[in-house]
Amino acid sequence: MTTADTLFNPTCHVYFNLDGQAALINPQQLRINSTKLVHTNHEKVPTGVFYVLSPAYDFREQPTIQSQLDRLIQETGRTEYDDCYVLDHQDEPAGVLATTHGRLLINTDRNGLVVFTANPERTQSYRLGDYHALAVELQTLPDAINHHGFGDVVLRAGQPRTYVNRYQYVSK
Repeated sequence: MTTADTLFNPTCHVYFNLDGQAALINPQQLRINSTKLVHTNHEKVPTGVFYVLSPAYDFREQPTIQSQLDRLIQETGRTEYDDCYVLDHQDEPAGVLATTHGRLLINTDRNGLVVFTANPERTQSYRLGDYHALAVELQTLPDAINHHGFGDVVLRAGQPRTYVNRYQYVSK
């Protein structure tokens, strides 16, 4: 709660690797409940436009991260993800990260999921395209204050607001 109208779009910057810190996330499977991405300019600032997923960005069928990275390099020449997905159904998990021994269910009451491939510990040696973590940020779509239809990010004075992001690990 605040005493004056305030921009408020908190998120939690979390890295995941279900196989452990030393393992690559590339063979893990990712499902994202989305058919659209937020278009950004060359500085990663949202333009206010949504666009339909191309095959390299489509995680609806829970492919391996590696298979999508292979598509991404073929489609765009890029070797990593750093993108905001527009979530489709609030009654379904926003995402699922899965491996041979379990899966992580990702739920939110927000409308955006930012995902990017990462190597948060630069001390580890890695090849371009090999990643040790997947960052997942659940939030209202970025730059919503400047784009109609992106969501309400104004916390009104004296009105409490609560958001829920839930991560649940289920072993096989």
